[in-house]
Amino acid sequence: MDILTGILIAVAVAIVSALISWGISLLRNWLNTKIKDEKLKQYMNQFFDAVLSAVKAVDQTYVDDLKKQGKFDLAAQKTALCAAKEMALAELSADAKEMLEQVFADLGAKTETQIESTLYDLKKEKNTKTEVAA
Repeated sequence: MDILTGILIAVAVAIVSALISWGISLLRNWLNTKIKDEKLKQYMNQFFDAVLSAVKAVDQTYVDDLKKQGKFDLAAQKTALCAAKEMALAELSADAKEMLEQVFADLGAKTETQIESTLYDLKKEKNTKTEVAA
């Protein structure tokens, strides 16, 4: 009887140890997933902020002057796009770029698309403000 009790206790301890190890492993995996998602969320916000600030900076320092001079042609538009793209990507860390490349596959193309989208939103906002003021 004592031998059977000893064996049952040893088996119970082994099962409890295995369950605890399994639970810790699940918790670690869950935490890593949450940390990765939080990092991705942080990097996405940094990306959108970087694009917005780059678009505004290029608009203020380059586009406005050319528009006033009547020289904002297709070549100037391409130059402005390249400048905004370089500026936005320069604001991102290497880690952010690496993770965003995994999400977007082509971060450069996504940056250009986001710049165009941001320009559209800013123009729409500006037109709305102009209509309200009139």
